Amino acid sequence: MQELPIVTIYKTSQHCQLVLAKINLIMRFFLTVSTSKLAFGSYLFLAFVIIPLLSPLRTIGVWDPTILRNILLPPLLLAMLIAYGPARVLTPRSILQVILILIFIQAMMRGISNGANPELLRNYLSHLFQIASAYIMFGIGWVSIGRIGYTFWKRFVILALSAALISTLVTLIELKEGTVLRYYTPAYGFIFIAAFGALYSYRISILAILGLIVSNKRGPIISVFLIFIQHILGVIWSRNRHSIRSLAQKFIIAVSALLIIFVSVISIMMWIGKLNNLDSPIERAINTTYTRFISIVEAIEAGQELDYVFSGRLREIEKTIDSLEGFDYIFGAGAGWVIEMGGDKRIQNIHFTPLSLSAVYGVPFAIFLYAFFIFLIIRGTFRKSASELTATERIAPLYLGGAIVHSLIAYSLFIDFLVFFFAGVLSRSLQNVVTYHAR
Repeated sequence: MQELPIVTIYKTSQHCQLVLAKINLIMRFFLTVSTSKLAFGSYLFLAFVIIPLLSPLRTIGVWDPTILRNILLPPLLLAMLIAYGPARVLTPRSILQVILILIFIQAMMRGISNGANPELLRNYLSHLFQIASAYIMFGIGWVSIGRIGYTFWKRFVILALSAALISTLVTLIELKEGTVLRYYTPAYGFIFIAAFGALYSYRISILAILGLIVSNKRGPIISVFLIFIQHILGVIWSRNRHSIRSLAQKFIIAVSALLIIFVSVISIMMWIGKLNNLDSPIERAINTTYTRFISIVEAIEAGQELDYVFSGRLREIEKTIDSLEGFDYIFGAGAGWVIEMGGDKRIQNIHFTPLSLSAVYGVPFAIFLYAFFIFLIIRGTFRKSASELTATERIAPLYLGGAIVHSLIAYSLFIDFLVFFFAGVLSRSLQNVVTYHAR
């Protein structure tokens, strides 16, 4: 057998070492820099891209994509916990985390009988998972304050906006073909899109508004409108802290401009709502959204039953109050609590989040949680300066403001991982921790 020249062997060995060195660098990069972003980004991609793109299947009664979310959320949460480091994430750093630990134990003990019931075991575990995920996401937000920056969020917003608009377009086509059982679009994602757009891009804000006009979703529309108001207040306050007169003048001008835009949009919706020919799916969608808002006023004026207008939410509230007694108001009914809505329908989370939290975890916890969030939002919105903050810190109070408003109409605080993520970000940011600008 002919032997290879020593020079050839040396060069081959040197080449292999270079290749191995590059592979090692790539592996180290993914393990030390990108693993946490990859895990976190996977959740965002699922919640704000995949599920919105699949939502037209729900409107035509084929399949509910939220089932996919329920299946994948636990492993994604575990992946994020491992990627960010269990010791760093699970270390309690806020009074909120201490309260969440106590509430977890309380809900587990109060609902122990529900956990022993095979029919309620899933609800029992779900309520406990909500508290555990809130605790973990708060910790992830705390340690992520300098890891995720403007570039990451911009790419995510472009993906989320594209998914929402594509899904809306598909749903409009389904509406034209008459295959839609109940018309609505994946509008919740526009809350984050609007929060980012208010800070960095008026074009993105405009696209979010256009998407909401045809969404048939009152909650996200109200939330986004108030996000813009909140942002205007924060900007004016930070630039005019020592001039009350100037502050008042600019506030009036800014809010007046926003109201003019809002009234113009409503006027267009009213005009379309009065059209007799609604062959265009866009006109029909705008008319549906407009009718959804105006039906509340018409029902009140006519003295009609409001429960139908509010999609059964008032009945949920009545059933919830009837189900509670004695210490349930203080300590909650515990994990696994459900109400019977008739037939085989059971509900474990009602749309009005404060009452839903009160039913499961107790009124004191619901009051504390909302007070904690409102305090964070006010401090984050009216801080002295935002010039040295990362994009994540700047987005946090706006997104939390929109999420809190939306939670009064739909149960979303413990469903959306970003809520407690941004609560952790803002809590650390307000402690004046030195941060660096992530790219």
